[in-house]
Parts: sequence; C-alpha cells; structure tokens
Amino acid sequence: MAIKDRKLSVAFVTIATNKYVWYWKNLVISAELNLKSDINYIFHVFTDQPDFCKKVEEFAKNVDIRIHPIRSMDWSEATLLRYETINNARELINAEIVVHIDADSVISEDLSSSFLNRNWQNGVALVSHPGFWRPKGIKLIRFYIINISFLIKDLYKILKIGGLGTWDINPISTAYVARSRRKKYVCGGIWMGEKAPLFRMMEELSQQTKTNLANGIQAKWFDESHLNNWAAYNESTVLTPNFCFAQGYKNLEGFTPRIIAVDKRFIFPPEEYS
Repeated sequence: MAIKDRKLSVAFVTIATNKYVWYWKNLVISAELNLKSDINYIFHVFTDQPDFCKKVEEFAKNVDIRIHPIRSMDWSEATLLRYETINNARELINAEIVVHIDADSVISEDLSSSFLNRNWQNGVALVSHPGFWRPKGIKLIRFYIINISFLIKDLYKILKIGGLGTWDINPISTAYVARSRRKKYVCGGIWMGEKAPLFRMMEELSQQTKTNLANGIQAKWFDESHLNNWAAYNESTVLTPNFCFAQGYKNLEGFTPRIIAVDKRFIFPPEEYS
C-alpha cells in the first residue's frame, strides 16, 4: 500500500481501574457506534481488571483494543499519576495521534474530520473546560443578561483570583499559575496531539507531579492543575467544549456534543463495580 493511502492511526489512552472499567466499556461501545473506519482507531486501557477488558475486546469490531495491566488505584491516585502511567508506555503506543480520554466519557459523533483536517498549534490540542467556558462578544453580554447569577459569580472569581477556573494558586507548587496567566482554563479529561509533542508534554508534567509529591505538595486539582500550568506557559490549540460536553450546562447551549462527559450522579455502574 502506498504511504499516501495508509490509514491515519489514532490512539485513545485511558486509565480505568475499579468501577471505571464499566464506564470504559461504554466508551468503547460508543466508539464502535460512532467512529468511522477511515481511520485506524486503537484504544489503550491501563487497568487492574485485564480479564474484564479482554471480554470487551472480544466484541470490538471497529476499533482495536490494547490492554496494559497496572495495579489498583483509587480515582485520585489514578488521575494524579496518569502522565507517568501513560508516558511509561510510550513505546507501546504506536500512532500518529494520541488522545487522552477519561473512562467516564462517551463519543457521540464521528471525529474523523477533526483528526484528518487538524491544524494544531505546536502539535497539541487541549479542550476548554465546560464549566468555565463563556461565549464571546455580544453573545457573552446576552448570556450574562439572561443569567445574572453567572455574571455575579464570574466577576467575583475574576476579581479574587484573576480568571475563571480552578487554578493552583500555591506559589511553591509546580502546578502554580501566575495571576497574569490565568486566562483559558482547560479540562483534564480530554487532550490530544501528535505523538512526539504530546509525549514531551506528558514527560514534563510527570516530572512536575513527582517533584510536588517529593515535597509533600498536592496540586489543587490533581492532574488538571498541572495541565493548566503547561497550557498557561506553552502555545497550543484550545478546542471548544463540545469535545468535553457537560449536559445541562446553560453556558453550553447551542453546542452539538462530540464527546460527552458522563454525569456520574445519574449513571451508576452495576453493584459489582461499585
């Protein structure tokens, strides 16, 4: 096959331990239903339940599954150590594009155009946090007129810490972001990029996390704080929150979701995974 005819490869990487394997199964089902076959999709799962994931692999027809056994971790440890966990497997993840996606996500439409027509600054694309994204220009004025409570809360947040988001404001933390840099807050659940620059980012964030832990410091919002530190001081493309859509958010009205963050308050795994 000629190189120009070779399918693009996209690797989705997810850490799914304990009950999150059940959410990951639903993520794979959503990918089976919505991702088209003009791209080679590989789902890498880092899990303490490889046997369960092997059963998922048996029914997957449109996507490939790669299982990486890891020790059991609760959600806070798993999310904090995700950069190190994924970075340690970089030689096993062979794809032009790598996408980190939380286990408790579902893909709601085909993503081919986003990958085939990508033009990501410095090869990395992050996603605006759905809770802190706001419209621009006249649409923002209209939004605040209709939702005055948002205006009050946003003004208070901006005056207090300089920008919307759950920024790490501890100056001795490696995830600290200076007030002047608190502009665009991105979510930790979805981020992607060309393999080489994305793994350079993960290596940097893995080292940041290790330094904090060695000094007995916890970043304010785990891995997401470290990602926002990187985003504040490095240029990248920031995608709109339809790539991490949260249902019921007034500020997201009008968006067509592409990837949905599952609301775990209303969707529960079976008892054996609780």
